[in-house]
Amino acid sequence: MTRETPAGTITVTALCAMLRVSRSGYYAARRACEHDREAAATPSATEERSAEARDDRPPPRGRRPAASVERVVAALHEVIARHPAWGVRKAWATLRRDGLVVARKRVWARMKREGLLFRSSREAVASPRGHVWVPEPNRRFATDLTMVWTRREGWVAVAPTIDCGCRSVLGLVVSRSQEARVVLASVDQALEAAFREPSGVPEGVELRTDHGSQYTGGDCRGLLGRWGVEQTFSPVGRPTGYAVVERLHRTLKEEVIWLQDWEDAAEVERAMRAWVQTYNEARPHQALGWRTPSEYRAERLGGGIAMAA
Repeated sequence: MTRETPAGTITVTALCAMLRVSRSGYYAARRACEHDREAAATPSATEERSAEARDDRPPPRGRRPAASVERVVAALHEVIARHPAWGVRKAWATLRRDGLVVARKRVWARMKREGLLFRSSREAVASPRGHVWVPEPNRRFATDLTMVWTRREGWVAVAPTIDCGCRSVLGLVVSRSQEARVVLASVDQALEAAFREPSGVPEGVELRTDHGSQYTGGDCRGLLGRWGVEQTFSPVGRPTGYAVVERLHRTLKEEVIWLQDWEDAAEVERAMRAWVQTYNEARPHQALGWRTPSEYRAERLGGGIAMAA
């Protein structure tokens, strides 16, 4: 399909009007043609067998014989075992350096057949952690930190911990320090508010975090080990896997942080704790059928919210 004419290149809009087809149909047909050309350039199984059969013929005088299929496969597995991050070009170059006469397309075909190629970045990958919401409280918690600028003390960290089942904020830390032991105090508060002590934690309770340094180090593993809580990480490229705490951050910014300029961490903490009480006790939540987090939690667990200090 070409748009070249003796008078010049015709526009897509004019071409589609002349042929009475939609522009989306034109682009779909062009993509199909490009796909057919790519498929024609890719060696088929028949072509590969023909190439393998040609390998059995004696080489022209002065040229080394092509490597056998068995040698190529064994060499490829050996190269990838040593260098699992290498792709087709590096594997092909290594085989050539080791004296194996083999074409790069043949290396690609063999690596594909042997399952040695990288997964395509465009290939959809199902994630078991695609959604963070759970229907019941005290099953999955999530935490993250955000930053607030203050006039006297510079950046101040705000780290809430939320129950993903009832949307209740059970832990909160406001501090100039971003060290793990300080930030993780929010998680400790939430678990204490929910279960009182480690012996009261049922099996299967999770804490969802991102991959920040505060949550991937030994302090976090030690805290969760003491409480008997499993840690799961938000999947990369799946916004729904961390949506509850991220939506909480947006709400607290819109309703508290962005409304004024702040002097210091103490002022931020006073405002945040007052807001958390309103958020838990008085703010209707659409995802909870317009009930407050406290009401939903009381319905499911038979008790209210008592956030640890």
